[in-house]
Amino acid sequence: MKTEKGQVMVLDVLFSITLLILMIFLLSKITELQIDKANTEKEIYKLNKIGNIVYNKLTNNQEINCYTHDNNNDILIPNCFGKDSDITKQKLGLTFDYNCNFSITNFTITNNECDDVYDIADLNAYYMVDINIIVNNTRDLNKQIVMNNILNKTNDLNIEKGTIVVWK
Repeated sequence: MKTEKGQVMVLDVLFSITLLILMIFLLSKITELQIDKANTEKEIYKLNKIGNIVYNKLTNNQEINCYTHDNNNDILIPNCFGKDSDITKQKLGLTFDYNCNFSITNFTITNNECDDVYDIADLNAYYMVDINIIVNNTRDLNKQIVMNNILNKTNDLNIEKGTIVVWK
């Protein structure tokens, strides 16, 4: 009878040790998942910040966007691109470890460094925004055409859909 009690106690101790090992393993997996989730959220937050900067620098940049003239002053026209717009990652504030793609429906910008190829399914995290933009053969627009469009007198400006994607 004493032997059976000893065997039961040994089995209880083995069972307790096994449960303790499983609990430690489970706790380490939960901690690992929480750390991974926090890192992913941090990466997405950073991408959104960088994406917003790229968006602002792309759509409101004297070196990239169109302009018109008034009394010998250049007036910036936001969200407007000519075929001669010069888009570089440096002008967008991107470092070498980030990729970007700026595409416009039915329009090609001759010097567009922001043309990295991507597949959304392959990207873990990315920033994407669609915008309506004005496109023209050159960045220099006629003031009267711009004013007529602003005042809704005509619809002479070509408006296309553009997409900006930023990823690491």
